[in-house]
Amino acid sequence: MNTANQHKQNGKLSSATTVQNQSLLLPFKTGRTHQLRIHSAHHNGMNMPIVGDDLYGQKAERLHLHAQYLGLAHPVTGEPMIFEVDADF
Repeated sequence: MNTANQHKQNGKLSSATTVQNQSLLLPFKTGRTHQLRIHSAHHNGMNMPIVGDDLYGQKAERLHLHAQYLGLAHPVTGEPMIFEVDADF
């Protein structure tokens, strides 16, 4: 399994979701609304709804979907901006 660090080195953005105390890194393809949630839950996809997804799975105390690492170029200066926060679940 790729680590978040490997995804950063490849210039990809990823999201981690917890399923039975395991993290899964999912690369963004288009950034479309609900993309990761739908592909995780759909029977032709992973067939595993994200924990806490009350629309495509079962409600929990919160949605266990978290952007651990985001990197982008500042829209005005072009300087790299990096945000990294570990999930609290």
